[in-house]
Amino acid sequence: MPTPHAESSRPASSPSPGPAPTRALFDDSLPLSAKQRLVLEAVRAHSDGASISALASDTGMHVNTVRGHIDELLARGAVRSSTTPATGGRGRPSLVIHARIPDSAEISTEQIELVNELAQLLACTTDSAAAHRNAVQLGHRWAQRVGYGGEHCTDYAEQVAALVTLMRRTGYDPDEPQEDPAAPERRIISLNRCPFVSESTQPDPLVCSIHHGFAQAALGTVADHHTTLTLVPYVRPGQCDIRLDCAPLQQS
Repeated sequence: MPTPHAESSRPASSPSPGPAPTRALFDDSLPLSAKQRLVLEAVRAHSDGASISALASDTGMHVNTVRGHIDELLARGAVRSSTTPATGGRGRPSLVIHARIPDSAEISTEQIELVNELAQLLACTTDSAAAHRNAVQLGHRWAQRVGYGGEHCTDYAEQVAALVTLMRRTGYDPDEPQEDPAAPERRIISLNRCPFVSESTQPDPLVCSIHHGFAQAALGTVADHHTTLTLVPYVRPGQCDIRLDCAPLQQS
């Protein structure tokens, strides 16, 4: 596994010389009205672009209404326009509208496949125990890289609640934590979704190890107590569990 110094030598604070990030184009980051989103969806349905009249037909709006919404979408950078010669070479060129907003579902599927390929490559380059350790360490570094560094919490309840909030924000759709009748200090957080599952792909086991490391690194700390986090994949159909066990630190 690469050492921490094997990353890009370009300082993290320097501006990227490449294209701007795709996430800036996601429609949930744009202040659009319901009607503008409807027009935008109609544009996205035309992979080769659409005319104003076609969009009016698709949405049931008047041509002038559509044109006004398109002007707003152009101003917000959600679409771009081009022109095509008029039919027969006579008259004004036709305006064609193209969406700039990516298909988030397609991007997600492509990223899922990439992560699983990387996990399989990791599995092929070392033995299974070492691959698991490396995957957990990768999860630690991932959490630290995106700023989830284990903040200090006032007590165990706050520590658990903070982890539930993080799991919800990052796409795991967690249930509320439950006590384990067999272990009073154990809390169980059931996860109903996984960001790296698609309709056709279940994650490689090493992806679960990466998630394990991510959650471990992101877990907050509590003074005088140590909390052990265990990820249990596929504990029930459609669910994985995070198990948290809190115990007082041994006094030296």
